[in-house]
Amino acid sequence: MRAQLITALIVLGACNKSAPPEEPGEDFLAEPTPTANTAPKGPASFEGAAQGLLRDGDVQGWKLKQGPDLYNSSNLYEVINGAAAGYLAYGFKQMAKADYSPQGVELTEDVVVEAYQMTSPLAAYGKWSEERASCDPPSKDKPPGCSRGSDRIFHKGAWFVKVTTYDDSPAAVKELHRIAEAIAKRTPGTSQAPADAAHLPTTSRKSHSVVYRPRALLGLEGLGDGFQADYVLGEAEWSLLFKRTPSAGEAAAVLGRLRNDAAQTGFAKEGGATQAVADLGEEAMAVETAAGWIVVARQGTLVAGGVEFSTRQAGVAATQEMLTAATKIPQ
Repeated sequence: MRAQLITALIVLGACNKSAPPEEPGEDFLAEPTPTANTAPKGPASFEGAAQGLLRDGDVQGWKLKQGPDLYNSSNLYEVINGAAAGYLAYGFKQMAKADYSPQGVELTEDVVVEAYQMTSPLAAYGKWSEERASCDPPSKDKPPGCSRGSDRIFHKGAWFVKVTTYDDSPAAVKELHRIAEAIAKRTPGTSQAPADAAHLPTTSRKSHSVVYRPRALLGLEGLGDGFQADYVLGEAEWSLLFKRTPSAGEAAAVLGRLRNDAAQTGFAKEGGATQAVADLGEEAMAVETAAGWIVVARQGTLVAGGVEFSTRQAGVAATQEMLTAATKIPQ
């Protein structure tokens, strides 16, 4: 159903099961207090994006073989081809790449580390959240980041890091975790999810579905950027959104753009019209589409809601829950 809604938008211009929390309650591998023992090793070339690379001596059994090589927005495509656009969309500064060879460990394949320095911790989290859809279930993995068989990805501070090999054996998964853990220990910043991601309820939420989008949240251009997550209960599926705007005026503008999109691009169900919703935030709207109801509301600078609700009432209830919880937390 979601695919039908989003496809239509592009062409035309809620519980008995809980998902795990988005991130550990404590910051994993918080940046250590600088001491003589934690000073960076290696040559001066380990600067900029290369701060997110492994140095010789960080992990027993691994030695720098080639690199670091640095790439910027003008030549990133040379090393990752068409994938470059996805990084640029989130906010990319520089990528550092290096190869490492095994020295007496069970894994015999080389390992490649790509460290992407993004424009902000939010951008790094966003790219990681988008990439982890194919990660192993949380119950079968442990931080930092998540495993995807032959690679491991994680974010910390303004860095998104990918550790890759040509093997998906248990030995490879173990070594990739050791390398990622060592890099995370020396990478500045935090590995916690942005605070606003926690406003998306965990009940009935699909694993690995919380994503920060830099634009077109849930496929709706008028919503701009923000956080989204997918939910399922029995045969019902829906998606929720939460975002914080710079001002109450901008929050109102978001709803204005969404109403305009519904009227002009035709994603409302034939014969349907945007409806005002009373007693929901300071302003709220609902519109029925072929894939279900869209309900979006604003309260102060906050915007919350969702798509593909089976009924208008379900959308109102879910949106009210998010706004009520969010406005109780001091900012």
